[in-house]
Order: sequence, then C-alpha cells, then structure tokens
Amino acid sequence: MTINKITAIIGTGLAILFLLGLTVTLNKSNMIGFFDILPVYIIMGVSITMMLCEVLLQFGIHLDEKIEKKFRPVLSFLDKILRKKKK
Repeated sequence: MTINKITAIIGTGLAILFLLGLTVTLNKSNMIGFFDILPVYIIMGVSITMMLCEVLLQFGIHLDEKIEKKFRPVLSFLDKILRKKKK
C-alpha cells in the first residue's frame, strides 16, 4: 500500500511540473497574448486540481464529503430554485 502512495506522489508531482512547464513555455512567446493562453491556464488548473483530489483519495482524505458538508445549505437552496423553475 505504501508503494502506491509513493508512486502516486511522484507521478502526480511530475505531471504537475510538466503541465506548469508547458504553460510557462507558452507564456514566454511574444506572438501569443495573455488571453490566448487563458483557456490553457483554466484547463491546467482544473486538471491539476483533479489530480490532487485523486492523490488525496489515495491517502483516505475524501474532499467531496468535506465540500458537501460545507456547502450543503447553498446546494439545497439552489436545488429548491431549480425545482421551482422546472414546474
């Protein structure tokens, strides 16, 4: 079990370094502006967040439950609003 955790940390760290290097390399170009790279930043941020969530899941840390507990009142309020619009 510990080898899985070690490989998860190493693999995720290398993948994050690769993605960050890719975005920094795109940013250095004079031909490409900030708004051209903005979608890349968004996609990289989402993918890095998803990878970190998977690694935390390997360690038994369930972020989805913690987020659900924290935002349960907001989610129930939005659910009520959406159900009223459907009727």
